[in-house]
Amino acid sequence: MNEKIINTAIGRSAQWHHKISDAGFGQKPFDGFSIYKGQAIYWEAKYLPKPASFNFNRLENHQMKALLDIEKLNTNNSFAPLLLIAVNFGRGDVRVFYYKDMQEIHERKLAKRSILKKEFEISTNYTTVKKGLIDFDKILNEVQ
Repeated sequence: MNEKIINTAIGRSAQWHHKISDAGFGQKPFDGFSIYKGQAIYWEAKYLPKPASFNFNRLENHQMKALLDIEKLNTNNSFAPLLLIAVNFGRGDVRVFYYKDMQEIHERKLAKRSILKKEFEISTNYTTVKKGLIDFDKILNEVQ
């Protein structure tokens, strides 16, 4: 399991998706965008091979800015910017934690407040990867 596989699972879980290529020159605003049940989704995905703290240094400043800009434009909740962090808990237990509040994520990044391992262990804001797919219904319908 790796970040490429997680991005594939995210994309395949929607009716339509486009993964932005990491190849080439220039900064990419985020990993990809999708359409799921009429809702546009813009996502940045990260992967942890085991439960551990997530340091926000892994979320590049230009990625954070793009997700914040999308959130600010979303005045009628017609689309969703998401930070998705997949954590491999072992033996087929890959949890994709979803974060919808980009302002909160931005504040944590600025304050250098990592998502701690214990936060992942007790959090309920995740869906599991099953048969190479994630549950966008759970992600989009849950209020965080």
